[in-house]
This record gives sequence, C-alpha cells and structure tokens, in this order.
Amino acid sequence: MRYILILCFFVAVYQSYAQPASGEGDAFLIVDEMPRFPGCEDLEGSIAEKDNCAKEKLLAFVYDNIAYPDSALEKGIEGTVVLRFIVDKEGKVTNDTILKDIGGGCGEAALNVVRSMNEMPEKWTPGIHKGKAASVYFTLPVKFKIKKPVIDPDFVILDGDSIWVKFDETVQFKGGEEAFQAYMSAQLEYPFIGNIDCLIGVIQMKILVRSDGSVKVMDITDYNELGVHFWYEAIDFIHKSRGQWKVATFQGKAVNGTHDVRITFKPTYKCADIIENYDKAIKHVEEGIDLFESEQLVQAIEKFTVAVDLFPENPEFLAFRGQAFLEAERIEEACADLSKVRDLLYVPWYDQVLPLICK
Repeated sequence: MRYILILCFFVAVYQSYAQPASGEGDAFLIVDEMPRFPGCEDLEGSIAEKDNCAKEKLLAFVYDNIAYPDSALEKGIEGTVVLRFIVDKEGKVTNDTILKDIGGGCGEAALNVVRSMNEMPEKWTPGIHKGKAASVYFTLPVKFKIKKPVIDPDFVILDGDSIWVKFDETVQFKGGEEAFQAYMSAQLEYPFIGNIDCLIGVIQMKILVRSDGSVKVMDITDYNELGVHFWYEAIDFIHKSRGQWKVATFQGKAVNGTHDVRITFKPTYKCADIIENYDKAIKHVEEGIDLFESEQLVQAIEKFTVAVDLFPENPEFLAFRGQAFLEAERIEEACADLSKVRDLLYVPWYDQVLPLICK
C-alpha cells in the first residue's frame, strides 16, 4: 500500500522549559533574544516579525529534507519526536539529542535533518543575552503522520464498464438539445394503454454512451408511477438512439461517459384537461425555480404550491417545494413534503437526510 508523507511540525522555537533565565553549562535556556533560522535577517521589521519569518523558514527546511522511514511506514508508526540541540555563538548546531522518540527510525530521521543544518550556506543567527552572542538550547517537536493518498481517478468501474469522470468533452446529442427534442418527438411512442387513465409524467434515465457509440441504460426513475409499459418505451427509445450521440473524449480519445435524459410522456388521445393542467404546473415550477435561485423564497413557494395543488402526488413538484421550505427554515413543511417524496419514490437517500430535517 502506498502512502503520502504528511509531516506536521509544531515548533516550540521561541520557548524553552519553564526554568529560570540562567545558563546550563556554556548554554542558556532563556535569553533576551532567541536564535533565528537563517533567511530573515534582511527583513525590515521588528524582532517579532523576524522571529516569525525564521520559524516559517525552519519549518520549510525540515519539511523539504525529512523522509518518513520505511520501517515506520511498514509498522504504521505515528507520533511526535522531540529534539533538543544547541545553537552556539557562531550559529552552529551542536549537542543534538532526542528527548522523545516514537521508534521506527523517526527520531534518527528528524535528527539527521537537524545535523544537516551545519551544511547550509548560511548559519543560524545566534541568540543574544545581555547584549552578547550566546549559546542557547533549542527544542524542536516534529510530528509524523501517515495519510493515505487521495485518489482522483480518471474513471470508475461500474457493472463491468469503465465510466470516465474526467473529460475534454462530455456526452452530447448530435445537434444539441433542440435536435434531441425533435428526435424524441419523432421517435418516442406513448403507450396507448396510458390513455385510459390519462397518465402523464416524467421518466428520468442515466445512460451510458460507450466510446463505440452504443448506448446502455444505467438507471431509471419513474417520477409519476407511469408503469412498466412506459419503462419499456423509454428504454427502447434510448437503445434506438445508437449513433445519435457525440461520445465523450478525454486526452484526445473517445471514452465511455454518462448523460442524464429526461423524457416527458403525455397522452395522445383525449385527456386535454390533464395536459393543460400539467403544462400549467410545469410553467409554474420553472418560474418557481427562477425565483428560488434569486432567493425570492416566498414567491417561489407560491409557484411550487400551484403545481403541487394541481398534482399532489408528483414527487418532483413536492421536492422543489420541500427544498424551498427548507431554505426558508419552514422545517415542518419541508419535512412533510420531503417525507412524501420518500414514500412515493422509495429513494434510500431520503432515509439518510430526513432524520436530520424531521427532528
């Protein structure tokens, strides 16, 4: 298993243990001005600003030069190594030691980075005590943490098909949406049996358009319980559309890609009142969506309510109004609408979100 190395450094660079400001041998624990990692002395600013700059430079140096030991990776060892060393009067690092180790070679890895500081072109700026350069003890905690890499795949495997999620160009119907609507009007047949009950509504499908132009239905949602005759007609229509789609491309090559297709079925025999009301409801929903997107929630809810009153069992209309209720913080009404959507569609996703809404 591969890992990405994440090294987080929490550096107590301007702190020492809470002890008196006195020397310990030839080195001090606390001084008037602590040593600074090189690279910030030309900075115009206060001592505090130089200290902060030096801290950032130190972190960058350690990050760029340390390596997570293989032994620690294999054993899954994580934690914080604490080092202590002296920055002497000439800015040289001496007397380095490990105060706390976590094993797996982490202590030595951190110590090697500290020792390499003496090979830098520039030395540390020594600490100052009572106006003179002084040797000062310095504490450096280094945290080791293993993190699995974030995988950003070009494609996923689903039902035996490689489905690309990155594209240069996505799947499109040849000629665009207007051409698709014209094609659907010419090719799609309304099941005659639906005229008996004036069945009207939408079937939503996710289709896979393969790199060779063939088409497969991946998922189908019957928003209005139109039934199996309508499912068959929708699926047959999609299968007959082979060759009508511009396939997706990635890095200049044709690839498998998905596309959402929405099919509206309207009766073809009698049922004029139902069709008129449905068209009216759709018009109000479209206006409601525009109002919702412009954050005119009260007016949007009114538009959605007209559609719901005309078709109380339409889960799409209920879902739009439920979302608007939720955005307007009318939680009980949102819960009622979205619960009904769940009951009508039996979509598992709603079982996950409804407990958060319907408290």
